[in-house]
Amino acid sequence: MKKYQILLIMVIISISLLGLSCGKKQTADLEVSSSVKGSESQKINFDITGNGYSKGPDNAKVTIVEFSDFQCPACRQMSKVMNDIVNNYPNDVHLVYRNYPLSYHQYATKAALAAEAAGLQGKYWEMHDLLFDNQNKLSDGIFVDFASQLGLNIDKFNKDVASSELSDKIKADLDQGQNTLQIGGTPTFYINNIEYTGQYSLLGFKNEIDSILAK
Repeated sequence: MKKYQILLIMVIISISLLGLSCGKKQTADLEVSSSVKGSESQKINFDITGNGYSKGPDNAKVTIVEFSDFQCPACRQMSKVMNDIVNNYPNDVHLVYRNYPLSYHQYATKAALAAEAAGLQGKYWEMHDLLFDNQNKLSDGIFVDFASQLGLNIDKFNKDVASSELSDKIKADLDQGQNTLQIGGTPTFYINNIEYTGQYSLLGFKNEIDSILAK
């Protein structure tokens, strides 16, 4: 009986790991470190920061570009890791957020629009955190509630959410991710223009960043 219980626990853990990322065929990297690291030969030779909102100095030695979906559970988990990374490396890391709302997430695009609209009033990262912290509560009416909590001009917020400018910006992020970078799911990270394939954890990113800073 104990043997079967152990097997059952292992199956449950495996299923849990597979459910952490959104849209990826291989997801074990979220918990298990990969021995494969990006090399200079795999470095992308064009700009992938787009017009994404960012944290940290522009001239930082390490630039992390994150393609993410506000309704993806793994993205929510990694948003906390990225906040810790930026706080731990205030002078050395530049973090850029790119929108990658998956089509099967009902509120992902609406959430991205809400964040972009908040950004036009100087509250992008505040909305970003609210959306992830309340991921399970996302609904059609909640975005205006969040805007009110942040003290935004609601008329402007609603106008911006409906604007083609913001819609086109999100489509541009998706287009580069899908057609140029061929991203398979979220979250996906690039460190200094090389796709990160290591451990999706604070320790994994710290190890990668420290190795770059030591060069």
